[in-house]
Amino acid sequence: LATHGRDIKFDMNRAEGYKNFCNKLWNASRFALMNTEGAAFTGVPKPRTDAERWILSRLAATTAEAQGHFAAYRFDLLAQCLYEFAWNAFCDWFLELSKPALNGGDAADAESTRHTLLYVLEALLRLLHPLTPFITEQLWQQLAPRLGLAETTLSLRPYPTAAEFEGDFAQAEADVEWLKAVISAVRRVRSELNVAPSKQVPLRLQAGLEQDRVRIERFSASLSFLLKLDSIQWLAEGESAPPAAAAIVGELKLLVPLEGLVDLDAERVRLDKEIARVEAEKEKSETKLARFTDKVPPAVVEQERVRLADWNTQLAGLREQRAKL
Repeated sequence: LATHGRDIKFDMNRAEGYKNFCNKLWNASRFALMNTEGAAFTGVPKPRTDAERWILSRLAATTAEAQGHFAAYRFDLLAQCLYEFAWNAFCDWFLELSKPALNGGDAADAESTRHTLLYVLEALLRLLHPLTPFITEQLWQQLAPRLGLAETTLSLRPYPTAAEFEGDFAQAEADVEWLKAVISAVRRVRSELNVAPSKQVPLRLQAGLEQDRVRIERFSASLSFLLKLDSIQWLAEGESAPPAAAAIVGELKLLVPLEGLVDLDAERVRLDKEIARVEAEKEKSETKLARFTDKVPPAVVEQERVRLADWNTQLAGLREQRAKL
């Protein structure tokens, strides 16, 4: 949608993009329905997993943002915020993070995840209904009986409010953002090394904070399932790391041993590209800090300083790994 005051030509590429969005929403709903056959849930779910708490936190924040855009008649921003939640938070991440629970051995976690999956999807359809009335109605008709909803049509359901989804989920949100960063980093390494998606690989861990160790222990099953890991092992203090493809998340170094995976020349090229990328991000952050004026809020300045420190940490780790090769 165009912002206020803009007259734009009809963009076929934009229309194609939103067709893809509807397809993604349809496929996400199929995933939810296939995993909840025979379900009969009522009320608000009591989340048992961090992934559930994280998506409920994101849903509350998105709903609050949507209410603000409706009040300001900013339907362009409304469409943008709902698109980002549906595509990125729900379809790309929550569906993925729900798989370990849905396919694991804990029946209570699986049942709770199924309830949350339907509950969040139903709320998302309500949020999207004013913008995409037809596909949301069609999907809602299929899932409504599984949530015991009395209304005969989505149009009669109340529009969501942030208060429906609020909870004390701050810690879970921080933990899952860390988990997402680790998953993305290791998947990027696997992709750059052209490792087959089905191939099991080991993961070695080095440095990191005590909180990283707690989180690795907490999410080891999810990491093994989602990253196709055959083992997760911390290197002892002072222990030399084997030749490995490295990625950095905060203070934590993630190592995928290269033996049997790739030749060392290819890994040197990969590391050089990653170092160049991080150097460019570091320079952007330094430039931004240098241009800040006294009018910039202190919180914004501090946030950029933290970002710069993170780039410096990543750069140091990558250079160290490159030197070993």
